Amino acid sequence: MKISIPVLSVISCLLLLLHSCKKESAKNAAQQQGSNLRLTDTRPPGEEMRGIVPTGAYRIVTDITYSSGKQTLSVVGGAVPDGAKIEQRDYVPGTGQEWVAQSMGNNEYLLVNTNSGKALQVPVSYEPGVQLEQKVLNANLPNQRWIGKYLGDGIYQVRSKLNPELGVNVESDTAKNGAKITLNTLTNRRSYFLLYRTGYKDVVATHFFQRKTGWVAGDGGYSIPLQNNKVLWTFGDSYLDTYNEANNTLPCIYSINNATILQQKNNWTPDDGLTITGTGTKKTLFKDGTKSIYWPVSGFQLKDTVYVFTAGLMPDTGPGNWNGWSPTKYDIMYKMKYPEMTLAGYKVLDQDFGKYNFGIGFVKDDASGYMYVYGHTTIFLENSVHVARFPISNPDAKWTFWDGSKWVSDVNKVATIGIGDSPGVSVCKVKDKYVMLSTEITFECDNGKRIFSAVSNSITGPFSQRKAIYTIPDIYQGHTPLFYVPSGHPEYVNDRDELLITYAISGYAPCVPLCVNGRSIRDHYTVKAARIPLKMIDPTF
Repeated sequence: MKISIPVLSVISCLLLLLHSCKKESAKNAAQQQGSNLRLTDTRPPGEEMRGIVPTGAYRIVTDITYSSGKQTLSVVGGAVPDGAKIEQRDYVPGTGQEWVAQSMGNNEYLLVNTNSGKALQVPVSYEPGVQLEQKVLNANLPNQRWIGKYLGDGIYQVRSKLNPELGVNVESDTAKNGAKITLNTLTNRRSYFLLYRTGYKDVVATHFFQRKTGWVAGDGGYSIPLQNNKVLWTFGDSYLDTYNEANNTLPCIYSINNATILQQKNNWTPDDGLTITGTGTKKTLFKDGTKSIYWPVSGFQLKDTVYVFTAGLMPDTGPGNWNGWSPTKYDIMYKMKYPEMTLAGYKVLDQDFGKYNFGIGFVKDDASGYMYVYGHTTIFLENSVHVARFPISNPDAKWTFWDGSKWVSDVNKVATIGIGDSPGVSVCKVKDKYVMLSTEITFECDNGKRIFSAVSNSITGPFSQRKAIYTIPDIYQGHTPLFYVPSGHPEYVNDRDELLITYAISGYAPCVPLCVNGRSIRDHYTVKAARIPLKMIDPTF
């Protein structure tokens, strides 16, 4: 197929601190308090926070002698209910081990778990030794208020507003998984913490895709920001109105090849999003009257028209086909009338892009008068990234391609401006930078599970060397899924400067059967969401 959608198929931030940080070293501070604090020289410089901690999500590392930040402040079992206890445990992303801190003034903070949305608090009894818990956020409760104190060398203490002589502490100064996190005197080594900025599962956005009616499952997950605070989400193979809430399952075969959801921006109530499909018995939205099938990718809006780029497969029995299908020669740009969101025809892009798969990102640049389109192609196991453009004033015009120094009409001369880790790759503009996302290469369960980013200051690249920014937390019966379609959504950068990203998962086969007794698990074929601090993507954001 033409694109790499493999058809195989919180609140605010952590701890914080006195604006006047102590100049003395943590070692001296600890010695003055009689602790056995042992500093290490093996921590990677610059990876942990130092000094004043800005709003954002963090891991609170419970042993400063670990260079990897192995053990963290955690909710027992990643639980959501009120009263769930807090413990120390090896870090596993997305399991209740990330926290954000919300400043309340006077160096006081609320610490809120990103998974449950509940606040860290001291129970009613606040005698030394009591185990800490989480409870529904209430900014007026003093037992949910914490004071951050920076001791130097990247080391912090977290003290209670109820009694600043007491604070967050690992019981018995132990490295044991499951050790209680208590309120206690701040005299042992494990009353000192490192803070690591981190990405985390966005439970609110993920829940948006866990719908009961209309579009209920599928892959894809690109977004197109529209006028009047609307967002159009595009999906590939999709299920419609086939969800069984009683057992959280779907039929084994999807309903249609593509669909969209129209969302009011920032309304994450799942069933408030309007499913838009086609008409007739088969409600596939984007179709051309042939037996070809199309998958939508990214797109853009110009005036009263929304353009959605699609690439597809056509029936083919010739050599080199894919299970009886081969890529269509030309890609198609479908048009939707806005605000009615009705299909208004399509434009066949009658340029043969050859091996290059475009549509993984559109950037409108009013200064130059052009719309820029990103694409990619496979180079062994990695994917090279390229860019084309056409005039904003004439979206039907022929595209030209960046050859490294100028724009040319020959696609075969297009330059490589970045390298993604797999065919799962996309590009978007975030503030004044261009961000490329790619997934670790996966063909089935238990392959890769990381998402990478690379950054360019120019619309034509080059992109920086990629780096891992997120490890997906999805796991079932001890296995990780096939995942793909990483997509950034700059319209959803929040007030903590965190980028919303999504990715699609497509089951855990062959490790776990995809279909059992004619049904499959809904949450094994869907879109997931995460938040990534911009500073993790590039420190200059």
